[in-house]
Amino acid sequence: MPYIEHKQINLWKKICDDHSRQFPREDLHSTEGFETDGDSVATEVVEFDPSLHNPAFYGRMTRCVSTDMDPVADFDASRSHPALVGYSAQTKPPPATPPAPPPLPDPKSLSAKDFLEIFVFPTLLPGLDAMLKVAESQNCFLWKRIRFNGCDFLTQYLYNNNPKFPDREKRSLDDIEFVQRINAEFPRPPLPLSLIWSDEEAVLKLQSCFRGYLQRRDPEIEELRRYQRDMREASEDIVIKISEFWAQRESAGSASCSSHRSGALSQLRSAREIETHAEQTENIEKQDDESVKEPVTDPQNE
Repeated sequence: MPYIEHKQINLWKKICDDHSRQFPREDLHSTEGFETDGDSVATEVVEFDPSLHNPAFYGRMTRCVSTDMDPVADFDASRSHPALVGYSAQTKPPPATPPAPPPLPDPKSLSAKDFLEIFVFPTLLPGLDAMLKVAESQNCFLWKRIRFNGCDFLTQYLYNNNPKFPDREKRSLDDIEFVQRINAEFPRPPLPLSLIWSDEEAVLKLQSCFRGYLQRRDPEIEELRRYQRDMREASEDIVIKISEFWAQRESAGSASCSSHRSGALSQLRSAREIETHAEQTENIEKQDDESVKEPVTDPQNE
């Protein structure tokens, strides 16, 4: 029985093929003429390097031309360079000025399909294309859980490439005003570390944790950690005992102070009573002495 191999369809390749069929790119390497730069050999003028460039060909568009006659027979060294024998050379023309875009129609007079094709898709489709390229670079088609957010990317892209505001300053997503307002009203939950860390950072964290685990398995390290744990437990008991001791002393001190205070008050009362009794006794004695000193008169003598 023959073995039938089922090839897995690459979603990214399928999307790119559909996009290429819908928007074919112009061939920049056509050699049929020299009318424009797009129809000629693409020559990028870079810094001259004698080890890489020939002075006769540098900065020109050249093409080998086949002829029926020998090109060396009619060569004139006063008019051309010997290295250009058999070649046709021409100076690179300046880029053509693009024609002015036609005026846009009134959006209110268009149907929904025409409105999308004229005003929405020319900005949205390049944004989707850029989003797919970034998603491919971050391996979003290989994993189920990813940190790349396509909606956030499109929000930033459309804000920075809005055709109504060509002079707008490029901003990141967190610096856009309406994004800050929405995040303040509806804050997002933090992403897990598995989505925040890159593969390199995750590898370093795992290796560090595993090395720490191997180090803690050492018998001497285990004994040291056990000793530190016992000391912490003992110190916790000491703190509890000290706090209980001082609490008892404070309660006993407050009770003794109250008893001393009541005794002092009672003594003060008795002293005052003694003083009042002494004063009363002294007053009585004074009255008796005064009554004895007064002379007694006889009424018959009067």
